[in-house]
Order: sequence, then C-alpha cells, then structure tokens
Amino acid sequence: MLAPLYPHTTQMLNVLEPIANWRCIGLIFITLAKFRKKPTKEEVAMTPQRLQQAGVKIVSAYWTLGRYDAILTVEAPDEKTLMKALLQFGDHVASETLVAVPRDEATKLL
Repeated sequence: MLAPLYPHTTQMLNVLEPIANWRCIGLIFITLAKFRKKPTKEEVAMTPQRLQQAGVKIVSAYWTLGRYDAILTVEAPDEKTLMKALLQFGDHVASETLVAVPRDEATKLL
C-alpha cells in the first residue's frame, strides 16, 4: 500500500468508510442556512419533526461559525419535496441548497 500524500489522508478516508457503505433511498442535499432571527429552543426542537412530516430525513446537522449558521445534510425523494419542506422555514432561515452525489457514484462518471 502506498503511503498517503498527506498524513491526515488515511484518517480522513477511515472516517468516510461508513458513509461509503451507507445507501440512501432518495437524493442527498446539503443545505447551508443563515438565521434571519435568533431561533428559539422550541423552533430548533421542532425542526426535525417538521421536516420528517414533509417527507425529508435529516442525515446530519451542524451549527457553524462563519458565513452560515447551520449546515444540514438531508435525504428527500426529489427536489420538489425538499423545496416544499424548506419553504415552511423561509421566515426564519435564508438557505442555499446543493445536490450531493455520493463519492462512489461520482467516480463512476470519470
């Protein structure tokens, strides 16, 4: 086995291993969110339930420092389902959403 170009590379790939074995049934989206106003604890607590009721599953969620306040990785059956789910938060959050293609699927396109 070749030595990694950067020492942290092997560690990073080990972290990604479980993700590579994970199979989703819908599309994966990454949503970058900026709060329009300070959220309440109740609003934060209800977010996963509201998304789930709209047909969207949260895969991971992070609050961040910098340009965006939060990053969500979500799974939805299609773009329209996600758009409808996110529209209910429009008064509270400005968001930018990216379609994510799993690494193993993207490398097949090379």
